[in-house]
Amino acid sequence: MTLKEINDEISRLRNIARELENKEREENKELARKFVGKCYKSDSGSIVKIIGIPRTLLMLSGERYEENMFPAVFLHDPKFPCERYCQDDIDEFAPCYCGNVYFNIKDGKPMFFDEEITQEEFNVELDKCIIKFKEMLNT
Repeated sequence: MTLKEINDEISRLRNIARELENKEREENKELARKFVGKCYKSDSGSIVKIIGIPRTLLMLSGERYEENMFPAVFLHDPKFPCERYCQDDIDEFAPCYCGNVYFNIKDGKPMFFDEEITQEEFNVELDKCIIKFKEMLNT
């Protein structure tokens, strides 16, 4: 076997591996779609709503897919405000923010969030956060 034949075989196997990874990724995304829109609450008062499926990140070294990282909106209960540090070390309450939540598809729930809540309950908490944010702006 020549070096060219070995390189050709390596290229062929890499293409097969890439196709299998893409197929597995698509299957995972199909499973993930059923969790989009679900809302959860934690013991600390934080509330999360899953707003999308895991994304493929383009990197210099290729693609990276985090199958358990779901984009989400996080709300903080105004009764138990979580303090967040913003620019210039200003200590402010952030009523909500977007981020990623670790979600185990096999268990069917996100990490650190115990209780599933309805969309109506989420909307009530979102309204509270909006009121708190408006109060902050008026001070």
